[in-house]
Amino acid sequence: MIFSINSGICSGCYSGHGDWAPIMGSGYYKSVTQWSKGEYPGANQLQDDLAVMQTYGIPVIADDYGNKNAAATVLSGSSISASGKITTRSNVDVFQFSTGDGVVTINLNPAPSVAIFVKSISMSLVTSGRQTSARAVITVNDGNSALPANVTVTGNWSGLTTGSFTGTTNASGQVIITSASTKKTGAFTINVTNLSASGYTYNPNQNVVTSASISN
Repeated sequence: MIFSINSGICSGCYSGHGDWAPIMGSGYYKSVTQWSKGEYPGANQLQDDLAVMQTYGIPVIADDYGNKNAAATVLSGSSISASGKITTRSNVDVFQFSTGDGVVTINLNPAPSVAIFVKSISMSLVTSGRQTSARAVITVNDGNSALPANVTVTGNWSGLTTGSFTGTTNASGQVIITSASTKKTGAFTINVTNLSASGYTYNPNQNVVTSASISN
C-alpha cells in the first residue's frame, strides 16, 4: 500500500492536537489515533486512508447490526444490553426496545482497551576497551498474546550507572536500552516503571518481570 504522510501546520509529520492525532502523522504520545482524510485545521493531505486500504483489497469489518429503523435489532428484557462495532464513518447501529411509562436511562460505554505488560528483560554486556555498559532487551506483550509496536517504555538504571530512560518498542514488541559506560566493576540494574501506548492500558499486575541485573 502507498500512504501519504499527514502534515499540517508543522513542517513535518502532524503531531495532532489535544488527545488526538492521525495514524499517518506522529501521534505516538496521543491517547486517540485514527485513520483520517485531513479533517483537522491546517491539513494539506486530504487522502482518505480507509479508502486507500480498500483499493488494495483490505475490506472493512462486516456490519454487525442494521442501519435503519426497519432493520433494527430488537432488545428485550428488564435489563437490556448490546455491543457493536462502528465500522465506517457513515455506519450506525440501530436497536429497538419497548418500555412502559417512566424514565429510561441509556449508558454508552466504549470498548475496553487492551492491557499491556512487561513480558521479559534480557541483559548483556557491551565492552569497548576498558569501558563496559549494559544492554537490556525489553519485550512487551498484550492481553491478546501479541507483541505491540509503538509502546513507550520508561524506567531507570541503578547500580554502576544511574539515570532515567525512555524507548519505543519495534514491530517485534521489543526495545533495546543501553546504559552509560563505566570502568568500575559491579552490577548494572534496569528498572521498568511504566508502559504507555494509544489504545492500551498498562497493567503492572500482569508484569512477568520489571527489573533485571547483570554484573561485569
